[in-house]
Amino acid sequence: MKICYFTGDNTDLYITEIGHSRVECEKSVAPRVREDYLLHIVINGVCHFSEFDVSSGNVLLISKGIKHHFSVEEGYEHFWIGFGGKKAKKLLEEYGVDAVHHNLLPIRSFTFIHKLIALSLKSCIAEKNEEIAIATLKACLQLCEVNKKYVSKSTDIDRAIRFIENNYHKSLKMEEVANYIGISEKHFCRKFVRYLGISPQKYLINVRMEKARELLRTTDFQIKEVACSVGYSSQLTFSAMYKKHYGRSPSFERTVDK
Repeated sequence: MKICYFTGDNTDLYITEIGHSRVECEKSVAPRVREDYLLHIVINGVCHFSEFDVSSGNVLLISKGIKHHFSVEEGYEHFWIGFGGKKAKKLLEEYGVDAVHHNLLPIRSFTFIHKLIALSLKSCIAEKNEEIAIATLKACLQLCEVNKKYVSKSTDIDRAIRFIENNYHKSLKMEEVANYIGISEKHFCRKFVRYLGISPQKYLINVRMEKARELLRTTDFQIKEVACSVGYSSQLTFSAMYKKHYGRSPSFERTVDK
């Protein structure tokens, strides 16, 4: 592993770290929330992120303030740049990146970005020059393919779906989702059913149950920890909902495919 840390003295835009790592064994990162942004450039392997898989040649932006988790397998290799500051959100928006959600971003020139960040890391370690790291961050964002049309013109329900998928771990009410997209709760629920064929409440349960099953099968979390990670304060309520959804208890899920 190679890594260079910075003090982050510039409050407008700062780099916390830039690094490179190759994983020698399977690794899982428990649900967490970052205080800053992290640009994660995948070189080899696949990162099984909480919302999508990120494979070689793609960039993952982990946004600050949003819970996430992921796992990687032996041989996984990546670069990363951690950054933050008062102008970080504005910087992302200037490049067409949604700063309030996690993002999966294809790269225009994988070979070039690989060489660029490798040279930048080497220079940063040798010189501790944060300006080099900031320039590299901006270059990486410039090389990402962002569908600006989708970002700017996504439908209300598309935005609601992303909001639910990013906040399923909270005690989420449909009134909050409706307020987020700027319509009444009643109108929102009707539009959602027309769009997906199920209610938003049912969609939220589906998301929670899928995430819970993944955690039960891929982590050693206790059932009460899994319950909390997917938005249930009561283990009993979670277990009852899980059994209703899948026809088996969370504890039984531990034995599946073992």
